[in-house]
Amino acid sequence: MGQISLESSTRVGRSSRGSSREGAWGPRTVVVVVLVLFALVFTMFQYYSSETILESADSFIWKSSLNITPAKNNPKFQSWLVSCDDLDTTRQRGQVDAGTDDDGVVATIRNWPRDQAFNVPSHCIYGVEGYLVPISQCQCRNPTVAVPRTSDFWQKAFQRNQKLAKKAAAMVSLEGHDLDVVLLGDSITEHWIGEAGARKHAGYEENAKAFQQVLTRKGGGLVDALALGIAADQIPNLLFRLQVARYGQYLQPKVWWILIGSNDMAMAWCNVEAVLAGNIAVIEEIRETQPGAVVVINSILPRLPEPLLGHIDELNQRLRDYACGTKDVYFFDATSIFRDEATGQVRHLPDGVHPDGPSSWTWAREIAKAVEELTGGTR
Repeated sequence: MGQISLESSTRVGRSSRGSSREGAWGPRTVVVVVLVLFALVFTMFQYYSSETILESADSFIWKSSLNITPAKNNPKFQSWLVSCDDLDTTRQRGQVDAGTDDDGVVATIRNWPRDQAFNVPSHCIYGVEGYLVPISQCQCRNPTVAVPRTSDFWQKAFQRNQKLAKKAAAMVSLEGHDLDVVLLGDSITEHWIGEAGARKHAGYEENAKAFQQVLTRKGGGLVDALALGIAADQIPNLLFRLQVARYGQYLQPKVWWILIGSNDMAMAWCNVEAVLAGNIAVIEEIRETQPGAVVVINSILPRLPEPLLGHIDELNQRLRDYACGTKDVYFFDATSIFRDEATGQVRHLPDGVHPDGPSSWTWAREIAKAVEELTGGTR
């Protein structure tokens, strides 16, 4: 079709050359026009095809290729591991056939191209009341593609986490018992070891103290935990760590605990569907090396500015639904620690993002309780 257009345009230019040379289109002009039109069509194709990549988070929950099995009901749990009792029977079964889910949408994270870490403008947050995000600021990456970071502090933190993981594996081998839980995440997880950006931080000494005394047996706790976080990490960065550091090859905890996605929303402006897809990609990555791994998804903590709160609430509901429809995946709701249930006001987050010392004690105790209930308190 391009050649026909080029030839016909050239003929028109030649036939009119005698009568109106100034208005004629030469071959170079036609080529330029064709290239511009091609670029426009290609751009539109990329944009609209990205719209169909991931139309609904519900499609992740019920697609059979995600190895979904009947959801579990855990009325015995007294911790903040969410029960699935209030889900309707269709969703509790977790066995809706592909193509017949509630929204009539069928897509999985495998619809995202795995060969490139392009931005996905159709999956950014736009027009949030009081917080308009121009399309030019959309930095939401493909949530299923691993991407490293190049800063010096990130490299140091990456290496530190590798050392911590290998040290924990050596202790497991020496003492003859499995690690109870490995926590994966961003700065909120890194603060459990009293560091921020691979440096000791006085502001998080209380967080580290709570971790040591509640989440390690050496410090007097009932479980042994390992925290592997890096400040400002987003989902693609955590995926890179899992793939390159290969934690799953030498760590075999009873529970993997993930808290990731806050920075994807607040820094890259990823929407609910993209962050949900990324969380599922992380779980699948863990299960590449440990197919039967038990995984807990920690709720995304409240985060300011306020316009983000509604998106976080929706994301947590979707994460909960996914966990309730997926074997050996659980959802832990920590929202009530950091948000007043009566007023909805955010609390215990001095900078609007990171937990303070007192709330870390409460949170650590609830994590320990949940791990105990999941593992039966066995070593």
